[in-house]
Amino acid sequence: MDELKVMVSDVEKNSIAEELGVSVGDILVGINGRKVLDLLDYMDLMLNEKLEVELEAENGEIKVLDIEKEVYEDIGITFEPNLMSRPKSCKNKCAFCFIDQDAPNMRDTVYFKDDDWRLSYLYGNYVTFTNVSDEELERICKRHYSPMFLSVHSMRPELRVKLMKNPNAAKIIDLFEKFKQNDIMLNCQFVLCPGINDGEELEYSISKLYEYIDIVDSAAVVPVGLTKFRDGLTPLREYTKDEAMQVLITVHKWQDKALKEHGRRFIFASDEFYIKAEHEVPDFDALEDFAQIENGVGLVTRFAEEFACALEKIGKHSSPYKRIVIATGVSAHAFMSEIAEVASEALNVRIDVLKVENKFFGKSITVAGLLTGGDIAEALMDCGECDIVLLPQVMFRSGTETFLDNVTLSDVAKKTGKKIKIVPVDGECFVNAVCGID
Repeated sequence: MDELKVMVSDVEKNSIAEELGVSVGDILVGINGRKVLDLLDYMDLMLNEKLEVELEAENGEIKVLDIEKEVYEDIGITFEPNLMSRPKSCKNKCAFCFIDQDAPNMRDTVYFKDDDWRLSYLYGNYVTFTNVSDEELERICKRHYSPMFLSVHSMRPELRVKLMKNPNAAKIIDLFEKFKQNDIMLNCQFVLCPGINDGEELEYSISKLYEYIDIVDSAAVVPVGLTKFRDGLTPLREYTKDEAMQVLITVHKWQDKALKEHGRRFIFASDEFYIKAEHEVPDFDALEDFAQIENGVGLVTRFAEEFACALEKIGKHSSPYKRIVIATGVSAHAFMSEIAEVASEALNVRIDVLKVENKFFGKSITVAGLLTGGDIAEALMDCGECDIVLLPQVMFRSGTETFLDNVTLSDVAKKTGKKIKIVPVDGECFVNAVCGID
């Protein structure tokens, strides 16, 4: 494989780098006489007060920058690629992998399986640690990169291997022991598949995880997501109402034990399990610090709390609209309908919640975040006249107005003739949007 060149992509104005003549396009050769492994290595090197930064200009000229700075002072360079090395791809073949179930002919980045511990530390990505060498594990512990975000799935080594089809998955207990010895904190997740790693296996996994509660900040259980693109993959099915309830019973039992013995609940079930079981979601305090919000734990509860506070704060206020349409997924429809009813009465506006079935991935995918532009546009064509359509931000690629199927917001607006606004998944932002407040 060709050596990856790390290039300066931006130089901050009035920074040390600008003063010393660093230019966009310069190639990083090394710092203090050594090659930079990746972004984390660069961040560690930047803690030195004296630096010798070697760069190669586009004309081949070598620049050597002698720098003296404060310990935490940044020199003002941004590099491309951002990680300053190639991302580590996943070596597992998990039975429940969502990427293996993606539709054909999507953009290439959709099919890349990242399993990079560095992205776990930097951004909270969940990884399995099955592709981490002993040397890298030592580096994590020596530099104390903590917390990490670990996809566990099962604490029983042989079952974890079966689920992930990777013999390295059997090292799960050794991994926990290593992290315990070095005080590396963890946030964990279990993707549950009916009849495979739930029931007695979930009971076993939580009991083993509980032995390491001192280094586990939180853990979440989420149901497997199944699209219609599963030809040739491991046969799996959705959770029934009764099975979802059994998962909740197990989780609640361990929450009670942890709360009594350690003063915190430790493990949580995603909102999807509560919705599937037709069980009331936990109240605000029961979700503690919402550490597993990215796994769909507490989204409903937090939104409801934010909504109630925002409604009280705004007081008497009438919406400038006559009719608003909210488009959401099947799982959130009932909850958003309740919110819309309260908002309609309080803010003097008609709000209709449109339940959009996921035809792109299949009807078993019910979350709003996996709805596509094509399905949204089709649903909006039949919703009648309205002043504005509100769409949750989770439907779009981060920082863009593009859906998973590469359809853009402007494409949908043009096709439907509707005025559309993207709203963050936040109760206060929702109230502001209904009130026409930017």
